[in-house]
Amino acid sequence: MLVFLFPYLSTLAANSDEIRLLDYFNSGNILVRWDVMILSNSENLFGSEFQQRNKLLEETCKKYYFEDVKYVRPLFMYHPLNLSYCKVPKVASSYWMRFFSALGDTTSRINAFDQIRFKVHRMHLVNVSQTSKFNNIKNKLIVTRNPFTRLFSAYVDKIFLSENWQRYGRLIIKDYRDRASSYSLKCGNDVQFHEFLQFVTAKRNDNSNRHWNPITVLCNPCDIKYNFIIKLESFAKDRDNFIQQIGIKRDNILKYNNLSHKDYTIHAIRDLAATSILHFRNKSPKVCYKDIILFSRLFSAFQIQGYIHREAVFNIEDFSDARISDPESVISVYIKIYNNNPLTSRKEWKDQRKMYFVKAYQNITFEILKKIQNMYYLDFKLFDYNLEPERIDNL
Repeated sequence: MLVFLFPYLSTLAANSDEIRLLDYFNSGNILVRWDVMILSNSENLFGSEFQQRNKLLEETCKKYYFEDVKYVRPLFMYHPLNLSYCKVPKVASSYWMRFFSALGDTTSRINAFDQIRFKVHRMHLVNVSQTSKFNNIKNKLIVTRNPFTRLFSAYVDKIFLSENWQRYGRLIIKDYRDRASSYSLKCGNDVQFHEFLQFVTAKRNDNSNRHWNPITVLCNPCDIKYNFIIKLESFAKDRDNFIQQIGIKRDNILKYNNLSHKDYTIHAIRDLAATSILHFRNKSPKVCYKDIILFSRLFSAFQIQGYIHREAVFNIEDFSDARISDPESVISVYIKIYNNNPLTSRKEWKDQRKMYFVKAYQNITFEILKKIQNMYYLDFKLFDYNLEPERIDNL
């Protein structure tokens, strides 16, 4: 069982100065440019992998899916390509929001990948509320992810970090922890992974959230005929195939896609740190939101995501000059730690991420795993993910 508990939870008062929001990504290193080209009918054939996924989706829907779901979430549209996207949180949704922004005007093209995720997710949604209207759209994109890894990502991003301590953390501890301390009940900032899973899989209406709702609930794939199914597990290959099929010139896609592993990691550290600081600032009660708590949580989150080496040790002295009111003073510490002992290859990055994932699930009870299977059953089946609990460590 992966338990996230850190020292110094009761020490070091948070800096109450109003945060200064810095424009972290104005260096000009990430230039975005999109050009649309028209493909002939012979060129605009779906790749065999997309065809296979579409066929599996159609066959599985006929076998398992019986309810006509009327609800359809708002989607993102790019009209010049008659292209829509159903947004699924914790499945590279920040990337695709930037992708859509980059398809816009000149200003959007330049700034799309410069903005932190907090701003990116405020982009305008087009509400196509009827299935018939959805199916009039030629190119429909959905991006999927194994439910087990998606749940772990949701826990780290939305519960382990500070965004939902007051909204969900206190409720989870109250309902799923025996003999919880008064501090935990007040702050909700030390929810353990197994407690989060108990909460998510409980049959109740007040634990539903788009960040962990099944994809089938969010995007209705059995009624909406998505013709592009991208998997996060093969993201780079699928994305490039999609870009080619949809009619966007490969030569002028974006510099962002060609960043070195080091530059990408530094960009990701800045993005998550800046967003987390935005959520953390000016929160109360202050006893729950001390600077050192955020510093240590971000440190661990960066290790989980493969940005900081697993052998690195959190040292409070490294953050002696860091202040929430000065985001760059915080971010520079993490970048220095990364530079001192970087993960230099994609394989090393993937292996570290897998290690933390396996550790998170290794002591989750069979009962909870079965509840995950039941809750996400259609996601497993429709998108060809393994639902056997004993094999999740092979993801």
